[in-house]
Amino acid sequence: MPKDNMLTLFENEYPAGVFYHTDILNPRPTALSRRRAQRVNAPRQQPNEDLPGGVEECRLCNPEKLKNNPTLEFLLDRKVANFPNADPFLPYDQRVIMLWHDDREIRKKKFHIYKLEDIRREELYYGLKATIELGKRFIEEPLRTTDLPRMVVGLNLGRLAGQTIPHIHTQYGWEIVMIKEKVTENRLNLYYEELEEQQLILNKDDGDEKVRVIAPWTPKGQYQLDLHFNGKYEIHKLEEEDIRLFAHLADRVLKHYVSNLAIQNVNIVFKSSPLGRSIAPVIASIVPRVNMPAMYEIVGIDVVDKFPGDIAAEFRKINWREEINKGREYDPESSLKNILEESK
Repeated sequence: MPKDNMLTLFENEYPAGVFYHTDILNPRPTALSRRRAQRVNAPRQQPNEDLPGGVEECRLCNPEKLKNNPTLEFLLDRKVANFPNADPFLPYDQRVIMLWHDDREIRKKKFHIYKLEDIRREELYYGLKATIELGKRFIEEPLRTTDLPRMVVGLNLGRLAGQTIPHIHTQYGWEIVMIKEKVTENRLNLYYEELEEQQLILNKDDGDEKVRVIAPWTPKGQYQLDLHFNGKYEIHKLEEEDIRLFAHLADRVLKHYVSNLAIQNVNIVFKSSPLGRSIAPVIASIVPRVNMPAMYEIVGIDVVDKFPGDIAAEFRKINWREEINKGREYDPESSLKNILEESK
């Protein structure tokens, strides 16, 4: 339990074994309850299923079936295609990004991925890399608003996570920041010191770490894990090594969910500071969707049955130093080439 003098991690204890957590980067409360995990008729996780008609009806494999017949734009030497979201919920530049090959049969054979267990580092790497290219392009145009825009990147994996097209794709856009935050550098450093005291930072920083692997103090889902990118405050400023580390580490977490925890539905969401601000670091939150949203979430409180210490204990089974080294060595160009060679 936290000491009474914690200044960045906050906890209130209530009857029935319920604890409320907030912290300086997550003002929305999490209600933590171990007894909730023992309830009967908990939702059962099922692998994502293809739509009737399968790959032949997939709108991303067969883009002529897309709503409004959008024109595809290609990035990264035509390895990636993107198009405007036909039903946007973000005010600026919301787009859908997917791995691409000009040969339709290769697309259908190698890129029509929809089950969590089949996702590869390549989908994660190229999806993020393309969004960074789009973000850099977006900020070159003048914005005629006094609002604070903030880049948003995410993936919905599985129907409980809101995936409507059973073909892995990344979503990108810009939101308007509604809640103004102020986190000083000193307070952010204290935040990491207090996370370390709670044993929630899973990889030891040797002074040159690009990323911290963290079991969050305020989880939004069971077994959530966060990747904090040190010294980076805006998503479009992530560098090549950051992108490779994300792809490898997120892939490692997804495989752990499937193999060890029977989890099949996950959201991956990037959070960051608004444009031109250095407030909160870039954080990739990997959030399993285990509990169905219910009454309490409507009033703005997330209900979770795994405490931060429980999440940390589960993910200490992974050698994070070894995985970070593997992420640095990951060669996405060669890996994608191998995938395509297998289709010949």
